[in-house]
Parts: sequence; C-alpha cells; structure tokens
Amino acid sequence: MTIFYIFLVILLVAMPLLGLFASIPFYLRAKKPAQKITFSILLGVLVGFFAYHLVPEPNFDIVRHQAITERYMAVDTIDGFFDLSTRIDLEIIPQFYSFLISKTGNLDLLQFFVVTAGFSMLFYILIDYKNKKELELKHFIPIFIAALFAQPLIYYFSGLYNYFAMSLFAFAFYLDYIKNRKVAPYILYVLLIFIHNSMLFPVLLLALYKICGNKINIKTCTIFVGGAVLVPLILTYLVESLGVTSLDPIRTTLNAYMTRNDDFSKFYTDASLIVDVLQYITVAIACFITRNDKENKKVRDFTILFMISSGLMLVNSIVFIRFFSLVLYLGLFPMMDAIKMRIKGFRYLIVAICVTAVVSAVVNVHKLYPYGYNGLVRTKLTSNVSKFMEKNL
Repeated sequence: MTIFYIFLVILLVAMPLLGLFASIPFYLRAKKPAQKITFSILLGVLVGFFAYHLVPEPNFDIVRHQAITERYMAVDTIDGFFDLSTRIDLEIIPQFYSFLISKTGNLDLLQFFVVTAGFSMLFYILIDYKNKKELELKHFIPIFIAALFAQPLIYYFSGLYNYFAMSLFAFAFYLDYIKNRKVAPYILYVLLIFIHNSMLFPVLLLALYKICGNKINIKTCTIFVGGAVLVPLILTYLVESLGVTSLDPIRTTLNAYMTRNDDFSKFYTDASLIVDVLQYITVAIACFITRNDKENKKVRDFTILFMISSGLMLVNSIVFIRFFSLVLYLGLFPMMDAIKMRIKGFRYLIVAICVTAVVSAVVNVHKLYPYGYNGLVRTKLTSNVSKFMEKNL
C-alpha cells in the first residue's frame, strides 16, 4: 500500500488536479484517523478548486462578498478594518476573514478556503461514521454522492457563509452527540452565530432540545412547532414597533428572512426543489424505520424536530428551504444506522438514497455548466465586482 501512497504524493506534486481526483479511492478506504483527516481535506480541496474557478453572474452573492473584500484592500490596520466594516451585526467572522483575504490580493481565495473547509468537515463526518458502522462501500457511495450534492454546488460556492455554517453545525453536532466531546461542540455552536445569523435558528432549537432533556413528547413538540412559526413573527413586530435606529441591522435581517419576494420564490421553483423534496423524504424514511433504535435516539429525535420546525418556517418565508440540506446532513446518521442494522424497510431507503444521489448529481451538472466549468475556462470576476461596487457601495 505504501507504494500507492508514494505514487499519489508524486501525482499531487506533478499534476495536482489529477492527484486530487486520484485521492478519492484512498478516501473511500481510509481507516486510520490520519488517513481520514488527510483524504477528507484533499477532497475538500478538490471541491474548493471548482469554487475557485467560479464564473458567477453579477447578482450572485459571491460578487457582493468579493466587492466587500476588495474594499478592505485599501486598509492596513485593524482600526481601519472596523472603520470600514459595512455591517454592524453578529457576522463579524466573515468580515474579518474578508479583511485577511484582501491582504493576499486574490479575491478568488475567498470562496476557495471557505468551501474547502466546509466540505472537508462533511467528508470527515461521512468517512468516520461509515467506519464506525462498518458500512459496505456499495451502500456508502450513494450516501456520499447525496451528501456532496445536498445543495447545488453553485449555491454553496456563491452563498458561502450560510452553507459553510450548516456544514460546521453538522460537524459540531457530530462531535456533540456521536463523539461525545464536552467542550469543542459548544465553542463551535457559539462561533456559528458570528458566522451567519441564520444559524440562530438551529442553535437555539438545539439549546431548547437540550433544556427539554433531549426527549420528544407532546409538550416539547408544541414548544418547537409553535416557536418555529410564531417567534419570527413576534420578533419582526417588536423590532418594527420600537423604531430604534440601533436595531436597524436586526430589522434588515428579519425583513430579509420574513419577506416572500418573487425573485427568491422563482429561485426555488426549479429542479433544485426536487432535490430538496427527495432529501426530505429520504431522511423521513430513515427516521421512521429506525424509530425503535435506542443507540442514537437523541440524534434521530432532534433530526425529526428540525425537519418539522424548518418545514414550518416556510409558513413565514421561503428562505428557510435552505435548511433542507442541513436536514440531509443530520439524516446521514439514521440513514447509515438503518442500512448497517438491516432494519426492515432498509431496501426502500437504499432506493430512495440512490434516486436522490442520481437526481442531485444531474441537477448539479446542469447548474454548474454555465458558470465557467465548460472545460474550466476561467473568466476573471473584476468586471462583475466593479459593476456591483458602482451600483451598491
């Protein structure tokens, strides 16, 4: 086996892209901790490579992120960073990250490192739990594909922080409930709030779940379901009623999440919605057929509560359909549990996973093709960034 590792290292040095693709079979058979970490990062770099070569439209989120990063190029000190910060809210980590990237002079590194880190964590969760459950490769591969394409990659590459935060939440949840770490998960839960404000929803939901003793009953379901629908509406009403200027960032955020605008609705009335629905159904099947499994009851129960609550958030805003990819991340555990234990009905689950994997892969190829991946012909983002800055900044 050593000779294969030597060959892979040589390939990574001589032909990096080919070497990254060649690391896939090594990842699938990784057993030791060092192997799982190394090959998870290499696959993360592979996905990050495609993010680096993104050719977006001017209205993509990544253009806005890069425009803000470009502004920081004129700032050399931390004091200057705070003076130039365009958003006075909780999301200080992305702003500081943009400041650091601006010092490299390469705007495309912004999405490269975020996407690499996000997918590296996801790949590690997959391979580590696959080994824990001793899952067969033929059953693991469709799960891997479904997780890789949980959201169209073009959305992850463009939105960045929201989708990265969901990967980080899944990783923190894994450390918390599967690895039983005592400190690290809680540090990550706090950091999540400072990465993207949408993470307040799953973090607070998990906090309530823990306060209620990690149990599902009529009382806790009523709290979660009622809160998912009513709390955002109440917060919006209170902030609007107070009319305090210092609450403007919160007001802006709530309006963005609570308003159904036609453009965003159209954004999800396409093939990606089919993937979201398939993921939801697949996780629901996995949770149902593992309902009597005691080993990971807490994981399954929170997954169910999150599915119900995030689904009901759609009553207020279509924006919350973005959490459906996190539903799949959390559902990975009952999915692999069901297949490993050969629980009655697991064959239907395998069919659902395979269908989800195939459809999501096709949708991803369809959506990625127009944005610079036709032969990896790269177009610089300068013109798009300039247009955005002239219009918005």
